Amino acid sequence: MSKQNALKEQYLAALAERIESSDPQTRFEAAQVAFQLFSQLTEELAPEGAVAYQFGERFAQADLPFFSSPDDETKQSREAAFAARLALICGLPGLQSASPWTTHLLASVAEEVQLEPGEDFLSPYRPVTGLYLVPGEVLSPGLGLRLPLAESGGIFGEQSCRFETVQAAMPLQVAQSTGALLVPKDRLLALLPWNPELRGLLIETVLDKNSQKIKKLSQEFLACNAELRLSQQILDNIGQASLSIDEKGEIGSHYSSVAAQYLGHQELAGRPFADLILQGDRKALRSYYRALAMIFGGNQFDPKVVLELLPKRANLHGRQFRLHYYFTDDHLGFVTSVFVRLEDITKELALQARQQAEAEREELDRKVQEKIRANLGAFLSLLDLIEYNQAHLEDLNKNLLAQTQPDPQDLRGMMKELHSIKGLCGQFGLGDLKTQVHQAEEQIQRCARGEGVAADMLEAIKITKKGYRRAKGLIDSLGPEVVRILRGVNFERGEYDLLVAAVHAKDWEQVGELVLSRDLVPAAKVVEHWERDLKELAKDLGKQVSFTFNAPADLSLHQDLARILNFELRHCYRNAIDHGIELPEQRQAAGKDPVGQITASLEVKAGRLTLSLQDDGAGIDWERIKNKALEKDHLDHAVVQGLIDQGEPWRILLLPGFSSQDMVSQVSGRGVGLDAVESAVGELGGTLTIQSELGQGTCFLVDLPLS
Repeated sequence: MSKQNALKEQYLAALAERIESSDPQTRFEAAQVAFQLFSQLTEELAPEGAVAYQFGERFAQADLPFFSSPDDETKQSREAAFAARLALICGLPGLQSASPWTTHLLASVAEEVQLEPGEDFLSPYRPVTGLYLVPGEVLSPGLGLRLPLAESGGIFGEQSCRFETVQAAMPLQVAQSTGALLVPKDRLLALLPWNPELRGLLIETVLDKNSQKIKKLSQEFLACNAELRLSQQILDNIGQASLSIDEKGEIGSHYSSVAAQYLGHQELAGRPFADLILQGDRKALRSYYRALAMIFGGNQFDPKVVLELLPKRANLHGRQFRLHYYFTDDHLGFVTSVFVRLEDITKELALQARQQAEAEREELDRKVQEKIRANLGAFLSLLDLIEYNQAHLEDLNKNLLAQTQPDPQDLRGMMKELHSIKGLCGQFGLGDLKTQVHQAEEQIQRCARGEGVAADMLEAIKITKKGYRRAKGLIDSLGPEVVRILRGVNFERGEYDLLVAAVHAKDWEQVGELVLSRDLVPAAKVVEHWERDLKELAKDLGKQVSFTFNAPADLSLHQDLARILNFELRHCYRNAIDHGIELPEQRQAAGKDPVGQITASLEVKAGRLTLSLQDDGAGIDWERIKNKALEKDHLDHAVVQGLIDQGEPWRILLLPGFSSQDMVSQVSGRGVGLDAVESAVGELGGTLTIQSELGQGTCFLVDLPLS
């Protein structure tokens, strides 16, 4: 073995003893031996060693490109600057045991740098330019770490330089403004091959630092395990459903018993969380795993933002859950775990649904009550009609229970009542009651066909009773005294307010005057609320309609007459919209305005009142009406033929049970509407006539005595 190699091995052995020993005295003696061997080795390595010697000589004698001082012209200033460098280097814990040869060498090749707080001298994922020798506290901003000299040795960047790593691992800054030394990376790499001591010192620094890190991580790991066990106990005790998810989307080993209960599996570890909550929803699964890949794919995405892409609700075993997400990350910002908390919101959602339904019901009731106030007389008539009809339905049910066949005429009367009730329900916005009445109509028609069953009729009565009670409750909100006085009387809003104030003040004289003043009402009361009702109906049928009313400005009518006409003639304009007015596209194809026209007119001649209700719709196909009537078995064909022979086919429309519709709808098809109108007009001593021309429209004419 050559002398040079022998010296190298002896030197490395002494150096290893200094590094490995924990006894300060042993380390000192080993360092002395190593220095003596190093001196001998440098003599053997004269060609390489000469380079190092030249650094020191030239530093004190001449200008070097990497050297700067306040006064380069004097040898004294250069020597003072060199001494300051040596003092800085020898004061660093990581270099206190270095030989003068090594410290002088570092002082020769180093450059002076000024480091300022808030500025990284090492930036993560950026190339390391050299070895930094920093005398003072160093911080790792954003990670919350403080690196005292005792831990780092005051040497930074040694791993990247020594092992030629391309980038730094973490950001580093000084705690306060300080002067430091930088050994450029290329100079350091040129020195290391022939300076084993410097190489050993850097390795020792790296090993010491990594050893301290491993020790800290071990302590943190043990602390985390203790915290996890404690957290597990806490979660199980407080009933939280919590679990963790790894980068593969699988549930970790730490989860609460409540989470296992919610997800329906006693053992959750290793199960894909998404499969349990998304249950085969492919689109949601793709989105879930894409978000998970972004979260665990490094710190290039903000996890707080990406977490928003994960599902927020889950429906498991008939229960609703809200999902909350949290994450943990390391000192570099890499997510290590995602935690999920499942919150059972089944009761909360049910409560919200009830509150929403109650709010919608209250809003609907408010709108209905507004309509009631606007036309109180008609609503009171509706309640009277409901009470009257309810007694008839009870009698019908008794007949069915006794297996007695109902009288067809009684059934016809009940159908008329229900049809009128249904029309008024539509006017006041009582949609539920309108549907219930429609179902009751179907039961009565079954009875007429001999198919009626007592149980079905009883159920229909129960359903309509419930709707009737709600309608009665709406009127009760106005106050019993006011309702009793207002029965059959309509008021304008201002007059209504005056009446309420008078009732509250118990000024019965004023109340009487207000009520008596309403005996005669303007003729416009006949068509009150028609326009709103017919436009709502037209909208439901996909049609467009405009309404016009014509009457002498000074025409007044008895309020009872106005109320009856207002109520009964609704069947006419509803028929006009349902059967007469065409769809907009059909009207345009026929060369008409897409908006249908309905006009009501009132005039007085020779003590009689004439009311006409005209539409510009499709008109009536009288041939179709004749044929339809002759096809219906329940109609008397002799009567039908007699009307045809007399040239009055329009009277067929007034026959009980006749309908031109093939299908029954919420609007028409029962064959009771116009029959009811003729009956009401007849009771007033008047007549009803129908005129129509195919393609031009239909006109309903009512002639009544005024007295």
